[in-house]
Amino acid sequence: MTEKTSFRGLIFDILHTLIDDSGFPKKIIPQFLAESGVKVDRNHFNQEYDAFGKSLFDWPNIHPFVSIRELHRQRLMHFYAQYAVTRNIEKDLGRLWEYIGSSKIYPDVTEILPKLRRFFKLGLLSNADKDDPLIRKLLGKGFRFDVILTSEEAGCYKPHPHIFEIMIEKMALKPGELLMIGDSPQADIVGAHRAGIAVAWINRQKKKLPPGINHPTYEFSNLNDLWQCLKPIAVTNEKQEH
Repeated sequence: MTEKTSFRGLIFDILHTLIDDSGFPKKIIPQFLAESGVKVDRNHFNQEYDAFGKSLFDWPNIHPFVSIRELHRQRLMHFYAQYAVTRNIEKDLGRLWEYIGSSKIYPDVTEILPKLRRFFKLGLLSNADKDDPLIRKLLGKGFRFDVILTSEEAGCYKPHPHIFEIMIEKMALKPGELLMIGDSPQADIVGAHRAGIAVAWINRQKKKLPPGINHPTYEFSNLNDLWQCLKPIAVTNEKQEH
């Protein structure tokens, strides 16, 4: 981090940045199938799940816009058709939402996010619906954000420029004063770079950057490392306010 860098606002992604989904919903759909008497070959299922999910959640190519709930509905319909089962889709979607809400907040988030809030304006920017259970979970645990923007509200998904334009406006800061913090090379790194925003890649699983993705401004394995990097700016911000 250079001495000239001065961030005043931090924009957080949620999934795999602040909250661990613990493999959801890859573990849950086989459970639904088992309830209908279907024995699933997990290796085959996992391969099909990953391949179908990659095409279904291809953020830049979702046109026209559909909600996250609708994408989950399409995935359930796909697997129910593949395994020839008839189930109540809406009921299962409701159960999926409950399972999402049981996901765990990373321990470092509980420690570091309140520290960051003392010195920076905080925003949440997520490819999510307005009623996303992960947002409710964060707010229910007492975490506070100055701005919360979902893809459903913006009508598009990261990395689309429009969602970042809205976020910049709501944060009321210049792009150079913002730092995007997220785990997704495609949604967060590409989107932030296009918007002229610096980006910190939270690479908890030590993955390699996919081909064709420009390097992030910073890379951290957790929020503890992020805090150590931002601490000098936090001190500067505090002095300026006083």
